[in-house]
Amino acid sequence: RGMLGYGGQVFNQDRSAQAVEVLNAVRGADRQNHDAAYWTALALYKLQRWGDLATVTQRVVELGPLNYNAFMLLHDANKMTADALKAQNNTAQETQRRQAALQASTAGSALPVQVEQVQLSTNGTTTTVRGTVVGGAAATGSPVRLEFILSTPAGDVGTGTVNIAAPAKEANATFELPIQVTSSPTGYRYRLVR
Repeated sequence: RGMLGYGGQVFNQDRSAQAVEVLNAVRGADRQNHDAAYWTALALYKLQRWGDLATVTQRVVELGPLNYNAFMLLHDANKMTADALKAQNNTAQETQRRQAALQASTAGSALPVQVEQVQLSTNGTTTTVRGTVVGGAAATGSPVRLEFILSTPAGDVGTGTVNIAAPAKEANATFELPIQVTSSPTGYRYRLVR
């Protein structure tokens, strides 16, 4: 947690290259740490390291499949790579990257809701997950069920589900989910339960 906080601090000081190094160390030790992956993606975007950005952002989408910003980062990474390939007259790979950019943009726009500002707070053997849901393609009031899996570098330490009524498009709703844990989590991932 200390390394993650330090990586965020370095990133906020516009020292993106150093932030990537610190956050990559966190990601290497804690593969389920959504925040470390997302912050790494933001730093790579600032550095315009498009190939690395596409790889890291794909991991962000796996850990947090309703992260709209991650889909837009994935779009930009593929588009910028396609532009570079065009300059090299590499038509086949350029076309592939442009298709990947379009797929990322389309997937982001089709999200039923967006999940943002997820925070974990632990008190004893309970970790509370708090976050914001922003309305997307889901009909207002339709049920959205999210499963959160909390983890440490050693493995998963707790799981819980939360039901949310989808807010109107671009409106916000907050959620709070207490989860019993076997140890204090350092990372999380979630999935949309159909």
